[in-house]
Amino acid sequence: AEQVAQGIEERALEALANAVAPPPSGSFRFVVVNSDIHPFEGVLEGEIDVPLESAEPGRRLDLALLERPVAFFGPSAHPASLTDPDGRAVPFQLLGHEDRIAHYMSRYEPPLAVRVRRFRIAFPATLPGCGFVAMDIGFADKGDVPAAHARSRAAGRRAPCRAGSRRDGESRARAARGAGADLSENS
Repeated sequence: AEQVAQGIEERALEALANAVAPPPSGSFRFVVVNSDIHPFEGVLEGEIDVPLESAEPGRRLDLALLERPVAFFGPSAHPASLTDPDGRAVPFQLLGHEDRIAHYMSRYEPPLAVRVRRFRIAFPATLPGCGFVAMDIGFADKGDVPAAHARSRAAGRRAPCRAGSRRDGESRARAARGAGADLSENS
């Protein structure tokens, strides 16, 4: 029953993320969802998987054939800015990151292995009850990351999150356990 509920939740997050406009070039859009009827104001913490490059350098594949098209940010990409829906800067803390391999599915080809960097971030947010907000993360090369956003711990109250992802109008759900506010990525 839990797997069925998780599948329904993932499809609902995907549908919501697909309804949000694609991000500006060079940024990664994610959707923060409050599944509670009460408004939320506080610090959110979540994980975002950012595609860096193909993990299969010799493989030739039309990326448009993937179920969820992917665009790569490059191996040295790190978050440099966070903006709200009105384009205002939002402070954030990079809590950590790890490199992983993700598989992007295709109906016509075997899955494509992609190097992704999972960033764990914390940031303040105000969310309406049963509502969502789309936010954008801008990226810089590793050497250009502001010192204020170096690895550190977030202070304050944190809401549990759920994460998903989207790039160029497509989405996929990736989960981090929790209830209450949800964090769905879009890139």
